[in-house]
Amino acid sequence: MHLALPSEVSGVATVVRKDASGTELESQQLNISSGNAIDILGRSNLTISSSNTAKDQTFVMGHSAELTFLPDAPVALQTMGKAPYDLFIKVLNTGHEIHFAGRYFAEDGSDKYIDSAGFPWALMVPDYWQWPYERANIHDGYPAFDDWYLSAGTESKNWYDSPVAEFVFPAN
Repeated sequence: MHLALPSEVSGVATVVRKDASGTELESQQLNISSGNAIDILGRSNLTISSSNTAKDQTFVMGHSAELTFLPDAPVALQTMGKAPYDLFIKVLNTGHEIHFAGRYFAEDGSDKYIDSAGFPWALMVPDYWQWPYERANIHDGYPAFDDWYLSAGTESKNWYDSPVAEFVFPAN
């Protein structure tokens, strides 16, 4: 997981990474400038020991990180944009970045991170969200999801509050 800051923002970032039990693994201080991305968590195959995606699995907690950023100068809210700012992940085998919708657009004006069916590439969900099992369709696990994404987020704003237990990993 990475966080990209606007190119005009500079400062010092401190990232504290912890294992699943909360024990500190490392603390790293980084000088950030010219739009450098901050590496918050590394490769998922090294930060979580279980995929937590199959019906027969017991939940296994993954690593966590704490990020503190101290800018060199005050930063206007409109410069930073809305939270979660520009948080993204990278696909290991392709290097492609996966960003939230609404930040990057193609020359034709279309959002680079919404597919042709209107489906966003990344979702911001509450920490209590129950994710669908591997190979289960999010539409089965969350029937109201269709209304939410087809309306571009104007309807069924709490779609994630009504999971169908048969299709989602149980709450921990």
